[in-house]
Amino acid sequence: MENMKNFTIVYKDGTVINQNTLTSVKQLIELDGLNINLVINNLNNDILVDNTKLVETLVKCELVEDIESIRVYDEYVETDLGEYLVFDDYADAENNAIEQYKQIIEDCGLTENLIFEAEVQGLIDESWFVDFWEESHEAIAYEESIQYIADVEELEQLENGEITEEEIRDNYFNSLQDSINGQEMEEYKYQFGEEHFQNTLIREGLINIDALAKWCVDMDGVAHILASYDGEEIEENGYYIYRTN
Repeated sequence: MENMKNFTIVYKDGTVINQNTLTSVKQLIELDGLNINLVINNLNNDILVDNTKLVETLVKCELVEDIESIRVYDEYVETDLGEYLVFDDYADAENNAIEQYKQIIEDCGLTENLIFEAEVQGLIDESWFVDFWEESHEAIAYEESIQYIADVEELEQLENGEITEEEIRDNYFNSLQDSINGQEMEEYKYQFGEEHFQNTLIREGLINIDALAKWCVDMDGVAHILASYDGEEIEENGYYIYRTN
C-alpha cells in the first residue's frame, strides 16, 4: 500500500482543507480537479497544482511568508502579509481601475478642480446649456412687457409705426445672445452654483463618464486607484500586483 501524503488544498471558493488520506496528487485531481485552485505538499511545501507561477511570484516579491495562507478569488489574492489585486494582463488592471473611478464618481460626484481641467471640459456636452439659456431668455424676450425690454428710441419708433413689437423683441433677444458670447455653461454655473452644475452634468448625462474615468486613470496611473494601501505597482513575472490592505 502506498504511503499516505499530507496535502493542503485551496479551493477556488477560498476553502482550505488539509488532506492526509490521499496517496497522490493525481488521485486528488481526478476526484475534484475542476474546483481546485492550489495544492501544496505539506512535507516539503512544494506547489503542485495550478497558479504555481503566481505563488512563486508572490514569494519572490516577499508578499507571502506562509504559502499555505494564500487565498485566490479571481484577481483578488490574500496572503499572511497582505491583500492584493493581481492581474496577468495590464489591460485588465487598467479596466478595473477605470471601473473603480466610475464608481467613485457615481458615489461621490464630480469635483470642481476636475471639471476645470481643459481636457475634461471637452468631455462635456455644452449644447444642453445653450438650449437651456435660449429657452429661459426667449421667455424674457417674448413674454415680458414691451415696456421692460425696449429702449426709449424703440418705444418712439413703435409709437410712430416705424418698428413692430416683434422686431423689438427679436432685437432684444439677439442682444442677449451677443452678450452671452458662447458662455452659456459658465452662466449656468454662476446662476445656480457649482454643486448644482455638477449634479446637472450627472443627472442629464452631459459628461462622458467612461472617458472621464479613463482620463483620470491616464493622469493618475493605475496604481493610484488599485493599490489603495501604498499606491505602488509591482510588475513581476508577467503579473501586475497592487496591494489593497
